[in-house]
Parts: sequence; structure tokens; C-alpha cells
Amino acid sequence: MVKRSGLLGVVQADRFVGRVRELKTLAALLDGGKGRTRSAFIEGEAGIGKTRLVGELLGYARQKGTRVLHGNCYQVDETGPYFPFLQILSELRLANPSSGTVLEDLAEAAPEQNDPNLLSDDVRGRRVQFLRALSDTILREAASSETLLCLEDLQWADIGSLLVVNNLLDVPEAGLAIVCTARLDESIDADLRQLLARIEQKSRRVLLRGLGLAEVREFVRSLTSPGEVSEEEVQALQTFTEGNPLFLQELLLHLRESGLLERHTLPEAITRSKTPRRLSHVIDLRLRSQPVSVRRTLAACSAIGMEFSAAHVAKVVGEKEVAVDDQLQASATKGILRAVDGLDASRYEFTHPLIQKRLYDALRPSERRDVHRKIAELATSGNVALTVDELARHYAAGFGPAGGRRAVGYCRAAAEQSERVLAYEMAARFWELALRCTRQRSRRVRAELYRRLGWSLWAASKWSQAAESWVDSVRLFESLEDWGRAGELSLALGDLHRFRQELEESERWLERALELLGHDSPERARALALLGGIHCVRGESSLGLKLLEEARQAVNDDGDPLVAYWLSFGLYTSGDIAGAYETAKKGLGEARQRGTSRALSLLAGNLVLYELNSLRLAPARTYARLVKSAVDPNDAATFVRWLVCQAWLLGYVGKWDRLAELCEEWMARVRLAGHYQVATAQVIWAESMLAAGDPLAAQQKLQDALPDMEMNRPGTALLLARAFLALGNIHEAGALVRQHSEGVASDPRLASGRLMLGNVACSLDEPELWRNCYDLLGHETRPLVILYTPLSVQRVRGGLATRLTLWTEAVEHFEAAVQQLREGGAVWELAQTYLDYARMRRERGRRGDTRKAAALELLADAVFGKLGIKHASLERPSPHSRDGNRFSLTGRELEVLALVSEGHRNPEIAETLTLSRGTVNRHLENIFVKMAVGSRTEAVVLALQEGLVGPVFNRIERGDGY
Repeated sequence: MVKRSGLLGVVQADRFVGRVRELKTLAALLDGGKGRTRSAFIEGEAGIGKTRLVGELLGYARQKGTRVLHGNCYQVDETGPYFPFLQILSELRLANPSSGTVLEDLAEAAPEQNDPNLLSDDVRGRRVQFLRALSDTILREAASSETLLCLEDLQWADIGSLLVVNNLLDVPEAGLAIVCTARLDESIDADLRQLLARIEQKSRRVLLRGLGLAEVREFVRSLTSPGEVSEEEVQALQTFTEGNPLFLQELLLHLRESGLLERHTLPEAITRSKTPRRLSHVIDLRLRSQPVSVRRTLAACSAIGMEFSAAHVAKVVGEKEVAVDDQLQASATKGILRAVDGLDASRYEFTHPLIQKRLYDALRPSERRDVHRKIAELATSGNVALTVDELARHYAAGFGPAGGRRAVGYCRAAAEQSERVLAYEMAARFWELALRCTRQRSRRVRAELYRRLGWSLWAASKWSQAAESWVDSVRLFESLEDWGRAGELSLALGDLHRFRQELEESERWLERALELLGHDSPERARALALLGGIHCVRGESSLGLKLLEEARQAVNDDGDPLVAYWLSFGLYTSGDIAGAYETAKKGLGEARQRGTSRALSLLAGNLVLYELNSLRLAPARTYARLVKSAVDPNDAATFVRWLVCQAWLLGYVGKWDRLAELCEEWMARVRLAGHYQVATAQVIWAESMLAAGDPLAAQQKLQDALPDMEMNRPGTALLLARAFLALGNIHEAGALVRQHSEGVASDPRLASGRLMLGNVACSLDEPELWRNCYDLLGHETRPLVILYTPLSVQRVRGGLATRLTLWTEAVEHFEAAVQQLREGGAVWELAQTYLDYARMRRERGRRGDTRKAAALELLADAVFGKLGIKHASLERPSPHSRDGNRFSLTGRELEVLALVSEGHRNPEIAETLTLSRGTVNRHLENIFVKMAVGSRTEAVVLALQEGLVGPVFNRIERGDGY
């Protein structure tokens, strides 16, 4: 028998063992000095020691004189919005943790909020401004002295709190150290996980693993007397617990309290007691070993929350406070609870959230209801002070439908309070609780609650859930013959489905909305514009334009600026490019004046496209900056608009590598926006892969995206055909072209599709298709059309003219394309034009064409080189061939040489190419060395002999016609 007399009678909790290296890493954040934001993200499983490590860091910070701001996140059911930041604001003496006054003051400073049933309310724009104001408040207070901000258990934070953390981390030179902890092995909502991932990416990751053997030995000795546990037993413990400190502690305490350690070695005791291998189950064993009265008290504590007072618990269990305080103190000696620092000894908290969870989960449903009901009754009788959030939670959990109007009233009050501080996700939770407290026969109450729930979910970008709630609300309002509310919600559903490109559903709800909305309704213009745009997308232009004109007439000065977006979209789709452009510009002015971020981002995004179509890069970039300024990171609508604008711009200038990186980031963030938005991101990604020379990957992405591309399915199919051609699969490419060519050619909406059809047709042996495409594209007035990749109209017509052996027309088209693209800075399309023009020259085969083709290929090569792209299809001439650039002159050197051959002096060359005279001199020196000549005249003569310069080549370089 083994006698164990040395185990300590009182748990020495929070023993700091084995985390010295991690502590030094965190301490370096504080020693890094002011002037920048420094952050760390501590990750690890339950019980691994995150809180203990943070506690040691906080002690070190206080010794240094650093101000410490500490916020805890508890499971979302226990707290209201921004709970960790309410704690921090309280430490800054700006708010009381039980009051949201400071938050409401900040929210009121944001633009005025409309009635929640109006989709025109810029809810997301208001939240962006509110969160910035809250972040600025914290940063302003922290700037007065060196500050460490610590946030624990971020996996339980609300969306708003995580957005604030991201804001704080995005501020350069804030002089603030931020340390966060989280358990990412738990089941976490997708939106929360994305925000946590962004915080982790901006921080130094500190991953805590189990303690090693030496560390376990030290930890065990802190809980036992010297020599009481053998080396073999330490090794067994380390293997069994995998070095998890909380598991170690709970296991030792369980074995001690069960008496097994008095009679057996540790391995024998573990085997005889059938100790489970999971920490949570070991905690269950310990809790079940407590006296019944203590378990009852602790269960009440678990329903109250992580923190509680003895006085509060005594009222809930109906016992004297002194007796309850004795039980809580006894639990503290056993490591289940601990006294809260800085407060009187009668206030406690659980030593670990897992202990609270196991206690609460162990309650039978009836016991759980009884505890919550008792807490709610004590609060309403004035015996216990609770926030409205806590009241709502306890009434919903304790009474449910039996709580009647009082329960619904508290849940409604909590939801509206959350809405006032723009915490839409939290508001939705309380609206759901209100519905649980409502009887089925209360149709009007339930209809209104479903309406408000849907609005909160919509504001939180929970599209599918919002649609489900609004459908339930419409059904109930129609049964009550409340046609006004049913009409408003039908419009909301039409808007939601339209954004997700679910056109049939959108059309159905919009037609229903127009039936129900009065002719004087301010929402009618929006419904007309949305429906008109859908008809234009479907090729029903006459009906679509009629509805759009009716919408235009219905718009008043106080109308929704998003109507201008749908008007512009419909006009563009129907072919009225000028009307679309003017409508979008006017709508953008209204959106900027009203400060509505969603309308601003959508309208500015339209203008990015319109400007690029006209090869005006500078104004397109200006509008893209407007789109970016309006982006709410948590709003899929504005975010998707920004990413598409980025794709247009990056593809225009050939930055495909950067675009590929962005696409990888985008995919997860657009997942909840709908299948069409995800498919769009896949198509853009495929285009970047194809440009980078990976047609197989592009083909796979395009095939995945094709089923969900809705109205853009024909264009996507042609992009897929282009990928097949790059792989040499002419049969599959031809099949796709034959399947879609007739529809694309006849549909007035699909101008970009016709251009892509012409581009693909150039690689097929179908003369009739060449002629049809060539004639069709003669009506296109825009120089550039973007179908996820930029396409020059003149280049494509030049390629078709080449196939038709219309040599004069081909030269004219290519010359026009070169001039347009060079002046517009569309370098990617310019490189494609150089290559196609070179092929045309080789195919024609007249005198000098081969040399001119080689020169054009070298120009394309120079562009690809600057873009960092190795273009596999580019034919390289032999370094000894008289057709090529055997001197390895760069693109810029070729430009300088061409101007020299025309008799230009260095100052003129510098002015023409926007270079300094010194740079021109260096280029000439390099040319002389590479060509092994000693003068300008020798260089020109040799270049003429090699075909590197000449009248035609020089004009191509300048973009002139001939």
C-alpha cells in the first residue's frame, strides 16, 4: 500500500510552469517601444494555460508601469453586445459594465437611422462609423500612456467586438500592445471564425501545447509534498494527460478526493477508477464527488454566469448568505472557484469556463428552467439587479411561452437596445428569444417579431436566414390582411434575392410587392427599378426599359439612391451606355451627399467599369478608391463590389499574380453572399491562373463555377472554351462555342459575350463564324469590354480579319488597338495585341513581315517581363537569327533606338518617353555595348539591317497609324 500524506489540502491553483519562452515572446511586445501597434494571438485547447500565461504577463506589465486594460468574453448567451469593451471602458472610467450609455452616445453620432422596415437605411455604413468611433475612443484614451490591452476567450466574442479588435489592429502607430486568447478547436460560427483568422493574421501567433516531462514534474511537485510522487508516476501522468495543466490538476484532485491515492500508485489508481481520457469528463467526476448541497449551489452559480456574488446565489437557492458563502469558499479551496480580485471576498468566479459549462449541462431541463425562473422573479421583484440582456435571457430560458407579454417585452427591449448600438447579430438572438416566448396563436405579434428578426439578420448579412424570417412574416401578415406590411417585406425579399442573383425568386417577390404597395409608396420606385433591371438582364428590353422609366419618374428628392444603381444597371444591360453612365454619376452624387455607403460602393463600382470600357484608367482608379472607402468588412454586398473592381483594375494592368493572391483570400469571405458571388470569385481566379500559364487549374475553376453563373453562364462557357484551347482540346472548345454562339450573337445584352466569342472563334476553323463575329462586332462603340478579363474590340476584329485574309482591315484594326491601348495604359491587352499582330504579319508573309513580327513579339516579351509573367505561347527567335533581337535589347532600349533612327536628339527622346536626359544617356550606352557599336549612326544602320527599326516598326512603337 502507498501512503499519500503529502498532497496539499488546499489547491495551489494557477501554478505557472513551463511557459517561460512564451512569456518572453509576449513581454517583448511591451519592450518594443511606442509608435506602433504590437499584437499577439495566444491559441490552445481548454485548460492548456492561456489564462495563466496572460496573468503572468499582466503582472509583468504592471511592474513596468504599463497600464493594463483587461476584457473577458463569456459565452454569448451570458452577455450583451461589446461586453469585453464595456469592461475596458469601465476601467477607463468611461462607462459602467452594466450600462451601454457610452455605446449609445457613440451610435447616436452616426448618421440618422430610418425605420427598420426600410431597406434604404444604410445600416452597415452606420456600423462602420460607429465601430471606428468606438475604436478611436479607446485609442485616444490609451495614447496617454503605454497600454496593454488584453482580451480573453475571443471565440465567445460577439461580431461587433471582433470588428473593433480588427479596427484597433489596423491603426498604424497606435502605440498599443494587444494580446488576445482563443480556443479555435471549438465549434465557431463561420463569420466569427473569419474575423478571428484576420486577427490571427495581424498578430504574432503563440500556440500553447502540452507541458513536457520536466514541466509536468515541476507542476506535480507544486501540488504534492517533496518525494511523494515517483518519476514513473510523473511519466504516466504526462502520457495520460498529454501535459494539459488543468487536466493534470483535475486528475490529481479527483484521485486524491476519491481516496485512491492512499492505496495505489498513480497508474493503478487511474486504471481502477476507470478515469476517462477527456478533461471534461474528469471535471464531471470531481463535481459529482461534491456534497449534494454544494452541487446545488454551484449549479445555480452556473446559470447566473461566470461571475456572481454570494448574496445573489443565496437568494436563488433560498439559503442564508453566510452558509452559501461557506460553500463557495470551500469550493474555492478545491480549485472549482476563486475569489474575484479587487472586490470583496463574497464575490467569486469559476476557475475555468469548462467547469461552469459542465455544471450547467448536467442540469436536467426542468432544473434549468427552475433556476432561470427563480433568477427572473428575483430580478423583477427588485431583489437582484440585472441588465435587460440578462432579464431577457432568464425569462426566455425560465418561462418560454408561459412568460407572456413580460417575457416578450424584455426580449424586445434587449433586441432594440442591441439595435441602437448596431449589434445586429446580438439583436437577432434576442428577437429569436422573443419568438420562443410567443404563443403560436399570437399571429400579429409573431408576424412583427419575424419582421424585426429578418431585418436584424439582413443587417448582419445573414441572407438565407433573413429570407426565411421574412417569408414567415409575409405569410402571417397576409393571413391578417395587412397588405402594407406584406408588400414591404415582399420588396425586401425581392431585393435580397436580386443581390444573390436568384432572379426567378426575386421577380416573383417584386411582382407581389408591386401588387401590394400603393402607388404613393416611397418604396415603389425601388421595386420598379429592381424588376426593370431583371427584365433587361433576361433580354426583355422593351418591358425592362418601360419599368425603368416608370421608376425614374417615381423617384423623388428624398428617394433611395440605390434606385439610381438599378436604373444604371438596367440601362447598361439594355445597351444605353451613355444613359447608364450619366445615371450612375448623378446617383453617386446623391449617395455621397447622403453618406449611404452601400449605394456609394455599387454606383462607384459601375463607374469603374464604364471608365475602363473607355480606356480611362485614372478616373476608374478614383472611383475604385471610393468603393474601397465604403467597404464594410462584414457586409458581403459592398465587399463583393470592391473585389470585382479590384479584379477589373488588376486585370487591366496585368497584375495577375496579385489578383490570384486576393482571390484566395476572397473565397471564404464571399461564401455566405450566395452561390453566384462565390462562382464569380472562382471565374476571376481562373482568369488569373490562365494568364499565369496554368490552363488546367483555370479549366477546373471554370467548370466548378459554370452552374452558378446565372445570366453570365454563356460568357463563362466561352471563357472555359478559351481554357480548353490553351490545353489543346479543340473538340471541347468547339462544342461549347456551337452550344452558345447563337444565343450570344442574338442577345443584345451580351456584348462582352460576343467579343469573347469572336476571340475564341479566331482559334477555330469555322469561316462562317469568323464572318458573323466580325460583322457583329462592327456595331460595338466601346474600345474595351471586360468579361472578367479585358478585351480590345479592335484586337479581336483584327484577329478575325486575319482569319478572313482581310489584310488591310486587319492592319487597321491592330494599329487602332495598339494606339488605344497604349494611350489608355491597358498593358495586358496591349501585350496580347502585339502577339496577335505578329501572327497576322507572319501569316501574310509579305516583304519585311517576318522581321516586323519578330519586333512585335519582342515588344510583347518586354511587357510580360515587366509584369513578371513567363508567357509560354510566345515564340522566341533564335539568338543568332536575323529576324530577332539577338542583342537582348530591352523594350525601353528598343523604344530609344527607334526614336534615334528617326533623328531625334536626347532631349527630344527624354521628353517623348518621359525620362530624364541622364536615363536616356544610360540607355544609349547599354545599346552601344550590347550591339558592339561606337556611335548612333552605326547603331541605326545595324538595327535597320536586323529589322529592329524602320518606318513601320517606329509607328507601331508610337501607336501611330500608317
